[in-house]
Amino acid sequence: MSTLGYGFIITTFLAYILQQLAERLGEDVLVLKPWRYLMLITSLCTLIAAVAFYFLFPDNPTTAKFLTDEEKVQVVRRLQTNRTGIENKKWKWNQCVLL
Repeated sequence: MSTLGYGFIITTFLAYILQQLAERLGEDVLVLKPWRYLMLITSLCTLIAAVAFYFLFPDNPTTAKFLTDEEKVQVVRRLQTNRTGIENKKWKWNQCVLL
């Protein structure tokens, strides 16, 4: 399930609120323009999510604390049929997209 639509709805609503706030308070009261606040808020949310994912998500299925031993075996067997491996820490430049 993709959450792209939810992100669009939330950021549009947040942009509307910031614009209304700027119009009611006057843009001279705000230190930054409303779109800059939007960028700061969304960047902060992204940073918080990245830190949470780094500390809360396991490196591979065998170290997942929320899976039972039987579930770990099932996940490893499913990955064996895909032939993708459990974990790969080797950096591959051909998978990197530089814009």
